[in-house]
Amino acid sequence: MPKMFFTLIAIAALLSICTCEAPLVTAQTAGNGTAELLEVRSAGQKKLTEGQIAALTGLQTGTQVGREELQKAADKLVASGLFATVKYDFKTRTEGLTLDFHVTESPRVPAYYDNFPWFGDSELNDAIRAQLPFF
Repeated sequence: MPKMFFTLIAIAALLSICTCEAPLVTAQTAGNGTAELLEVRSAGQKKLTEGQIAALTGLQTGTQVGREELQKAADKLVASGLFATVKYDFKTRTEGLTLDFHVTESPRVPAYYDNFPWFGDSELNDAIRAQLPFF
């Protein structure tokens, strides 16, 4: 028993003496928990492209993002009404952060226009797309 006790003391002493500090490489800054956004990717979409989904999030590559910005981006996707489910994960590396969205698109209902004789269907579609780009 005493031998084990002295071994534990010796290990503790070595640990307290060793002040070797290896540089910690991380994509996050110590103060605010943000990292540079390198890429926004998505999976699960059928009608929208990866670029369209990235545009809907409002995130710009090259900017500093944190947990709050990532959650707000996911909330924007849900609020668009285009997705039934939105999940995300991210990977941090030394150069920055890669964000992956996993989405399930909501079913879409076709629109038919009846009794609008003064407007053509294409004019109505264009007017709606001006307000809702993914109509």
